[in-house]
Amino acid sequence: MKKKYTIIVIGDKRRIGSFEIKAATLIMTLSVMIGLVLILVTFFMIGTYTIKEMAAKIDSPNRQMTSATQQPENVSRVTDRPGDKDSLLPDTSSHKLTIENFQAHYDSGKKLIRYKFLLKNQSEDTAVSGHIFVILKSDVPGSGPWLVFPKTVLNDGTPKNFKDGDPFFISKYKIIQNRIPTHTIYDSIMIYVFSNSGNLILKNSFNIRSS
Repeated sequence: MKKKYTIIVIGDKRRIGSFEIKAATLIMTLSVMIGLVLILVTFFMIGTYTIKEMAAKIDSPNRQMTSATQQPENVSRVTDRPGDKDSLLPDTSSHKLTIENFQAHYDSGKKLIRYKFLLKNQSEDTAVSGHIFVILKSDVPGSGPWLVFPKTVLNDGTPKNFKDGDPFFISKYKIIQNRIPTHTIYDSIMIYVFSNSGNLILKNSFNIRSS
């Protein structure tokens, strides 16, 4: 004997009616309804993922364009070469920094200058932070512009905006190293170190022609 189920329809206050349904029909109806729900959920998830993927593809080129337009070149060439005398002298009253083990080498194959040095804090129990600039100079008159890294404007041979420099923080010492792309072989390198308040606390010059 095949099983049957009685479906009773009840209103707000009384019974409206009832009807019988076979077990096989009930199971088939429930299966169809569950299948429809799963199909709708699947379509919804696929649609949501597609919209997010399209939005990401549209947004990605915009971000790349924004980054390309906002990111300046990190090296500047100074065509207006000042004299050797600098109007700003180091202020060593509050910070004692020294540069040790300076090394520099021009890679003629890759057309770049590599430099490396140890920035040492001589102050006891006092950490130091600030900004560093490197200026490549040619000693021969008319040999070309100086090269400033990172990019900034010079005022009488000294970086005008100290915040343009590479930031640093040291408690005892820190190894500073970088490379600067250039097709020119320079004679010397000048290192400027500013404090976070903008005071020039260290200025050293090194000969790199024979390095």
